[in-house]
Amino acid sequence: MALRMPEATEVVAERLARRAQARSSSGSLLVALSGIDGSGKGYTANLLHGALEGRGVRTAVIHADDWLTPPRHRFGRSPTARHFYENAFRYDEMFANVVTPLRRDGHVDAIREISGRSGFLQRHTYRYAEVDVVLLEGIFLLRRELLRSYDRTIWIDCTFRTALERALERNQEHLPPEQIEHDYRTIYFPAQHHHASRDAPRERAGIVVLNDERLAAPARPGEAAATAA
Repeated sequence: MALRMPEATEVVAERLARRAQARSSSGSLLVALSGIDGSGKGYTANLLHGALEGRGVRTAVIHADDWLTPPRHRFGRSPTARHFYENAFRYDEMFANVVTPLRRDGHVDAIREISGRSGFLQRHTYRYAEVDVVLLEGIFLLRRELLRSYDRTIWIDCTFRTALERALERNQEHLPPEQIEHDYRTIYFPAQHHHASRDAPRERAGIVVLNDERLAAPARPGEAAATAA
């Protein structure tokens, strides 16, 4: 199922709200939102958070970037795309300390050390109670070994060209533009190509959200048949 932003927000929120309200257990609905770097994962998660809360669905947003490994481990001595793919995140800690308790119990109250892109560890309090939906956003979340962890999966679709333009515009780490482009073309985008060939995340996602005007709009029911005729 493919939807286009911004209309996708309300459609997806309604589906998730119905699913969450139909659950009989005390836990939360765990939704993974993934996509390439710069696709708009955090932006989409925040929109969904607002739309779900507006429907009375208590929602928590967890950012996988908070669980990045330190730069020396993330990139290694000679940075390669595959090394970055395999070593960028502390998945075990993220799931064991925050995500799994939230999904299982619907609540968590813990102080954990997170690092983010800077690599500097800092204490962060995760305090959520009576959560209905957990939105976990980040790259590489649809790795094949993680898919069973989720109740719903969403792929935020975006071209590499648009993603690079967004990265240059936001420049979160205040780097020279040529450094950003170099890193994206030699590490981040090749890592996403590896992810695509290994895990087929777009094809395995339950919902695909088009967040790039360069992408063709999804066909409406009957549109393909009419075109073929």
